[in-house]
Amino acid sequence: MNTNNIAKSLSIAALISVTACTNLVDSTHKQITLNDQQTLGVNFTWKDTSRCLGSSPEFTLTKVPENTQTLAFTLRDIYFPFFPHGGGELEYTGDNTIPIGTVAAAKGHYIGPCAPPFFPGQYKFTVEALDSNGLLLGKGNATRPFPHR
Repeated sequence: MNTNNIAKSLSIAALISVTACTNLVDSTHKQITLNDQQTLGVNFTWKDTSRCLGSSPEFTLTKVPENTQTLAFTLRDIYFPFFPHGGGELEYTGDNTIPIGTVAAAKGHYIGPCAPPFFPGQYKFTVEALDSNGLLLGKGNATRPFPHR
């Protein structure tokens, strides 16, 4: 293979890689384009929540995209990512404050933070804003230690 053929092959491979990175497919939601997504502001506090099967925290959201119909919440343990904390989906009413316990009571499966009392864990909530067809409009996350100090 000569130098020109190698250069052409590398150019084609680079073009395929760029195209693949531009259009991603989320594992649970329809195809998304990076340029069309918005970043949600996500804030939460563990105040008045308890370990393991306790209530989900109160959330404050900002920059929720227009046409959002559903909010999908997922909790992930940073230190033990294999633990299935799950989350929940709820209808977005336009209110950017999600009261304590709402995610735990929503459609889905939620298990709160379960770190031992002597080892505060780090937990990350991801929130996805979806339209009526399940298309991802925006996404945001926030990470906090538990118990919150």
